[in-house]
Amino acid sequence: MFRLSSSLAKVALAAFAIAAATVAGCGGGGGYGGAAPPGPGPQPSASAVPSITIVLFARNVGSVNDPTFGTIQGFTQTANSQVLGLTPGQQIMLKNGDNVTHTFNVYSAYPTPPPVGGTLDTSASGTTMLAAGYRSGPITAGSSVGPLTVTNSTGNLFIACAFHFGSNGMQDGMIVNVNATPGPQATAAGGGASPPPCHYYC
Repeated sequence: MFRLSSSLAKVALAAFAIAAATVAGCGGGGGYGGAAPPGPGPQPSASAVPSITIVLFARNVGSVNDPTFGTIQGFTQTANSQVLGLTPGQQIMLKNGDNVTHTFNVYSAYPTPPPVGGTLDTSASGTTMLAAGYRSGPITAGSSVGPLTVTNSTGNLFIACAFHFGSNGMQDGMIVNVNATPGPQATAAGGGASPPPCHYYC
């Protein structure tokens, strides 16, 4: 029968203890080496990205006067019309919560309203950066566009729906700043006028 000397046995036992401690320490609990990989549970999806909702008629979402952007109506981050507050680099979705087609056009200042029955540029800009010059293109009823990344340039941006800016004053403002929050909501009007006749994309 083979017998280890007592000093050799102690060395073998110490090596085994170190190996066991090393295996136990590799469970991701230490503060060095990064986070554990995500588990099998639900992962973030595009639906988790916050949305800006677009709705035409002030009778549904109200309108409110803002000292910088004038009368705003039709765009909201909550329920009723409001100035949008976004953070540089933030991701957002654009959601058409209406039963007619809209666009989300972004400007450094409001454009000249088109003639009655006319429209602004309805083509998509083909970019995913939400900045001056961005155009969503037609967003059909119930559809969403995005995710889009908010510009890193802070300041004020002006928004208009290409189809309803001239005919219905469908416009808003967007403040891009670190930790910017949406402005006060409009009080939704009860009743209101019937929608105008639909000549395009309804």
